Amino acid sequence: MGATDHQERIAGLTPEKRALLQRRLSSKGVSGGAQTIRRRTESDPSVLSFTQQQMWFLDQLQPGTATYNVPFFMRLRGALNVEALQKAIDAVIARHHVLRTVFAAPQGTPIPVLLKKWQPPLKYADLRSLPEQAREPEARRLLEQEAARPFNFARDLMLRTMLVQLANEEFFFLHLSHHVAWDLRSREVLYHELAHNYAAFNAGRSPSLPELPIQYEDYAHWQREWLQAENLEKLVSYWKQQLAGAPPKLELPTDRPRPPVQSLRGAKIPASFPADLA
Repeated sequence: MGATDHQERIAGLTPEKRALLQRRLSSKGVSGGAQTIRRRTESDPSVLSFTQQQMWFLDQLQPGTATYNVPFFMRLRGALNVEALQKAIDAVIARHHVLRTVFAAPQGTPIPVLLKKWQPPLKYADLRSLPEQAREPEARRLLEQEAARPFNFARDLMLRTMLVQLANEEFFFLHLSHHVAWDLRSREVLYHELAHNYAAFNAGRSPSLPELPIQYEDYAHWQREWLQAENLEKLVSYWKQQLAGAPPKLELPTDRPRPPVQSLRGAKIPASFPADLA
């Protein structure tokens, strides 16, 4: 049979049968190949990934902080269809469940809940009535204020956007998310889909992106399912071996002692190294 048929048959097995197959292959020295992540069914539990659980715990530990906000600013020049941009952002959120997943904890344990309805997230501020020299400082103040506003895990969309207009064809655009829903590649995906959606809506068409094969909640379920006793034991054993003899904490020779409570006030200091040193 072809590789696709083979993968579909494996994906159709129950978790118990897939685990049994993996054990038999391992006992024969055969790798099971790439893991297939299937869509969750209604009977599958709705769970957080381990990274989401970590982010939720940190938010409970220090509520009301913006430590894990991920903001990006950009300046836009040229004619801009604000309504098309709003629709384009809304379409991204509709497409990616993780951006409209909130976390309820009725019994103290977080449960992901997918929002069916939400308010469009584009905030808009028009500063053209201000004196020209005052517009950019005010725009930066508004954007930094928005970037520092914490996310409420129990009710907020995990993508916020703000557009500040300085002149007829000059804007500042901010988009920000939280690490609970955002990783290194997320910005690339956002820009690709935002450009596609905006071009379609600006031309009076509907976007034509293909349906996603899986959502993040499917990955979270697969991760929990995969990391069961046998695989977990292997990972724990590996890291115990790798970290054997490591100090309990890393004491760096910093110029100031670590405070008992983090202030999170930081700065960027650029530095260059010669190529041979690098």
